[in-house]
Amino acid sequence: MARTASAAIRPPPAKLPTVLLVESSALVRMAIAAYLRECGYAVIEADNPSEARQLLEAGTQADVAFIDLEATGQIDGFA
Repeated sequence: MARTASAAIRPPPAKLPTVLLVESSALVRMAIAAYLRECGYAVIEADNPSEARQLLEAGTQADVAFIDLEATGQIDGFA
């Protein structure tokens, strides 16, 4: 199948803005993630701040973080 001239000059698709969603309640996290995806965001989910930190230290890129400030564990949402 031959490529058309217009297909050859189309810019690549834009990268979706990425949200790092940190929420310990699985049901709440699933609902928020679904809504954000419907709004056109890529979503990376983490169960707690420690897991989010591991993702970021491993090189995961996010444009913004949506964090449960009352998260439990070794570090809270403020840390």
